[in-house]
Amino acid sequence: MNGTHYDVKTLTMTVNDSAGDPLENATVMVKEVNDKTSSVFLTNASGQVKDLFGDDPVFPYREITSNTPTYSNWGNYEITVSHPDYNTTDIRTTDFTADRSFVAQLTANSNGVTTISNSTIYDSTIY
Repeated sequence: MNGTHYDVKTLTMTVNDSAGDPLENATVMVKEVNDKTSSVFLTNASGQVKDLFGDDPVFPYREITSNTPTYSNWGNYEITVSHPDYNTTDIRTTDFTADRSFVAQLTANSNGVTTISNSTIYDSTIY
């Protein structure tokens, strides 16, 4: 039998605010460092990362090809957690040689503070 299949492991992740309460609609990007794959999730009302079926997402850690197994290990993954109302971004690196479980905690923007991200401003004065 010829073909390719992947060994995968599960990511269980919860995102909380600074008080430890679940944070809904946080963006969680999981990107393999060699650009083999990337996925983006929004946390649910419980602050959890789930796939389209409501399950914990899975990620490959190695690729197995042909009927004489050839193993090709994948690299590490970078996990970036952010939310537009929060001034911290949680970035961590892991492999998926085993199931992984993480809790990320973000800190809210201060009242009256405006955060500008990924922008270019020309000929303007900001007070």
